[in-house]
Amino acid sequence: MLNQLDGDLWCVDSVQRLGAGVQFPARMTIVRLSGESGEPGGLWIHSPVAIDDALAAQIDALGPVRHLVAPNSFHHLHMGPASARWPDATVYAPVGLRRKRADLRIDVDLVDGHEVWAGEIEVLEIAGAPALSEFVFLHRESATLILCDLVFNMHEATGALTKLVLRMVGAWQRTTQSKLWRRVTKDRAVAASCCARMLELEFSRVIMSHGQSIEGADARERLRSALEWMLGGLRSAA
Repeated sequence: MLNQLDGDLWCVDSVQRLGAGVQFPARMTIVRLSGESGEPGGLWIHSPVAIDDALAAQIDALGPVRHLVAPNSFHHLHMGPASARWPDATVYAPVGLRRKRADLRIDVDLVDGHEVWAGEIEVLEIAGAPALSEFVFLHRESATLILCDLVFNMHEATGALTKLVLRMVGAWQRTTQSKLWRRVTKDRAVAASCCARMLELEFSRVIMSHGQSIEGADARERLRSALEWMLGGLRSAA
């Protein structure tokens, strides 16, 4: 079901099953871009989840789907069905996903500072972790930072095994990075520099794919605190 967060910003909360007994909450974010002559603009969809006909009808009522975004090399499971449902939409993904999923239609490689949505959505790569190739996005109109796996904020979970997995990766009931980042980050100083740039953006809301959103005047400092390990790369490089 669509959950409207702002005038042209919606989320859909779903569940991603990762194996027997492990269920992660997963979030898809939808932005309606500006149109011309007073008409609604096209839709920009970040990290598609499973979409049935009923949900697709709700989405179509918002406007034409024109952009489908895989924000990193892990979030691709539902991109194939989404791109088949909306064949006229352009599919964007990190170059690493193109190598990983040769079967998946990818029209445009994401790059840092991508200008295709200039003026509305700013694109920033969290470099230094090529296996994950995460990109983050700022929706300027709503002052919303849209993340994927960079930070978790999971305080509720279904099943004991899910909670156990979250504890193992250090991401249960806290706003933080999972320990996965420590394994996949090859250049912590570069990643830290990217995060520092991100924290300079103008935002008051943070949406992530896994867990509760962060809103309010303290959103920036809460995100900075969650990135403590990665930002430590700046001190290490000094």
